[in-house]
Amino acid sequence: MKVQVNQNIDSYKDDFFKGLTFRQTAVSVIGVSVGAGIFLVLTRVAHLNQTVAVYILFPVVFPIIASGFLKVHGMDLKTFFLQRMKMQKMKALYYSPEVLATEGNETKQKPNQASAFGDVFLEDMASIKDLEDFTRKRMEEIRIEIDEGLQKTE
Repeated sequence: MKVQVNQNIDSYKDDFFKGLTFRQTAVSVIGVSVGAGIFLVLTRVAHLNQTVAVYILFPVVFPIIASGFLKVHGMDLKTFFLQRMKMQKMKALYYSPEVLATEGNETKQKPNQASAFGDVFLEDMASIKDLEDFTRKRMEEIRIEIDEGLQKTE
């Protein structure tokens, strides 16, 4: 006897009504109710044409219904916007790179250096050109060390 089992259990969707989850069903009912209410008010009270009433209620009802069906980064819209608001309230953390000293192999860490735009602080270096020269020189030394290691293994 063969039993079909989903390979990805995370993608399994629990059906509530006609293939829809409970959330999707509830949001659909709420959206249709709001839409019907707006439609009745616009056609009966405001005496608007039915076509115009539908064009007016659509921008109101669509976000309500979409909130039950759309997923952003695997989250429903409510959770996504709550996470986004939480992230915007968080204090920004900036990376301050370690500045290498030119003499010896020692490194100095500059504490409490943060940059709002990711600027590199080069207090120990005369300029960015000096940093480029130092990096180029160090890369050449590493290449020579690798070549010598390869020659020893041959």
